Order: sequence, then structure tokens, then C-alpha cells
Amino acid sequence: MIRYLKIIPEVFFWIINPAIIFESGNHLNTELVIRIEGIKMEIAYKNVLFCEDIRQEIGGRVSLMGILGSTIYVQYFPVLFPKFCLFVEWGEILGKHTVHLNIIPPAGVSLPAVKPSAEIRGQPGVIARSMIVLNSFVFPSQGTYFFEFYKGTDKIGREKMTIEKYEAPAGMAN
Repeated sequence: MIRYLKIIPEVFFWIINPAIIFESGNHLNTELVIRIEGIKMEIAYKNVLFCEDIRQEIGGRVSLMGILGSTIYVQYFPVLFPKFCLFVEWGEILGKHTVHLNIIPPAGVSLPAVKPSAEIRGQPGVIARSMIVLNSFVFPSQGTYFFEFYKGTDKIGREKMTIEKYEAPAGMAN
């Protein structure tokens, strides 16, 4: 498969690759036309939102329920989420990619070996999104948990969530 891209010379350095074959540009030399043969398009991680539920609505809309921040304060441990969801946004990607999630707990804390994976398909001009739903997910103790996204053995994204115990000031009711 052969693809042609038009780029301006100022951004050329972003795609230097031995698989690129150059063709002549226009006479004013303001842009180049590059023929790319067999270049593997990479997946680009953008961000993740943590929430308690994700719902697919009529008409293709997606609703996120109970959106969580990067730090959660709780009164007791372990903390059980009937559903703990990650709504992941990727950059524009072409083709299909398999992505794996690895959850790294704080030192001294163990989690069940949960490593979900998903196939993500992209197309030109469309931002790809994926939804990961972990049922009956438990944060056993306080600390910072890392959520890492991998394509094969390459780490392509990482987010953290900190779980802290809330202590009410003395003499205040919870």
C-alpha cells in the first residue's frame, strides 16, 4: 500500500524514516510530496478519565457517570468499586492496535493479576476512544496506583490515581 502525504518543510524533521522515498516537490519548493511504503502507524495516547460507569446512549453518545479526580479521599479500606472504568482517548490512528492495561499498586500492596486488553481501530480524521470496565475493583489500601497502557512491550501511556484516608478534624462529625 502506498500513501502520499503533503507536508511543509518546517515539519519535515518529524517523519524522517529510512522507509521514506522522496519525490520532487513543486517548483517553488514550498512543500514536499513524500511517498511512504509500509510505514507502521503508531498509536498515540492522549488522556484517560476515571469514572464509576460508562453508558452507551442512543444516537452514539457516551455518558460517563461518577467522574473521579486523580486523588480520592475515603473513610475506610479496602475501597470497593462495583464498576471502576477508564475512558481512554487516543490520537488519530490508522488501522488496528492491541493495547494492554497494567495496574501498578503502591509498594507492599498486591492486586489480583488483572491485565485487560482491547483492540482499537482507527481511521483518518477520527479520534479513537476505548472504554475499560473493571467489575468489583478493589483498592486495598492507600497510596498511588499507576495505570500503564502498553502496545506489545512498549509503554504508550501512564496515569496515576492516589487514594488517601480522610481523617475528620477532632470534634467534627463525619
